[in-house]
Amino acid sequence: MNKNLLCLLMFVFSLGLTFTACSSDDDDPVNLSLEKSEVNVDQGATVTVKITQGNGDYKVNSASETIATASVSGDVITVSGVAAGETTITVTDKDKKTATLKVTVVGYAEQIAATYEGTLDIPGMGVEDLPNEIVLSKGDDNNAKLSIETLTIPTGPDTSIGVTGIAVNSVPVTKSGDKYTLTETTEKVSVALVGAEDNPMEVDVTVKGSFENGKLVLAIDVADIPFIGDLAVAFEGTKKAN
Repeated sequence: MNKNLLCLLMFVFSLGLTFTACSSDDDDPVNLSLEKSEVNVDQGATVTVKITQGNGDYKVNSASETIATASVSGDVITVSGVAAGETTITVTDKDKKTATLKVTVVGYAEQIAATYEGTLDIPGMGVEDLPNEIVLSKGDDNNAKLSIETLTIPTGPDTSIGVTGIAVNSVPVTKSGDKYTLTETTEKVSVALVGAEDNPMEVDVTVKGSFENGKLVLAIDVADIPFIGDLAVAFEGTKKAN
């Protein structure tokens, strides 16, 4: 056989092998990967995560749909926060490759947690626009905790009486639109008068209120404090600047 023809045939054969190998490589499934491995999402809100590599025909599954749900469209996953907590979203493609996404849902109580500075009105004692701070934090069972470090009430031009320990540990928080509602809650609380901290007393504290448009509005009732009686407090304030 002509040497040049033989070389040409060998060259064509090698090209065929190369194209076959490339085609085979192109058909090999790739690992499934996401743009991030974990996300935070507010309760009642959504967040999206992009699939950066995979083999198409994606499916998603939440380990706990009572905490978060997920859906997928094309290569975009949408995660919806249902209730405060943590769960995992598993993503699968047509070649059974998988990837996981850790999801932390931030509850309503945490969304409004802050120190609020504002003013108190205590109509029964003739007190208006008394500066004070109230702290909202995450309490029991993902509810809100409300606390006032010290409530100092003027009783005369140069006299006052202070109450410490006013706190309600588990106030359910709901949300409708942009309004957060602190459900009316009553707890038995140990409070003390300033200067008599060694003699705490058990009283009922009731709180209810709302947070909307950056303003916290609360009604706090403390029942039957010695030397004071029933105490009805109205508070309005905004988040304290850091």
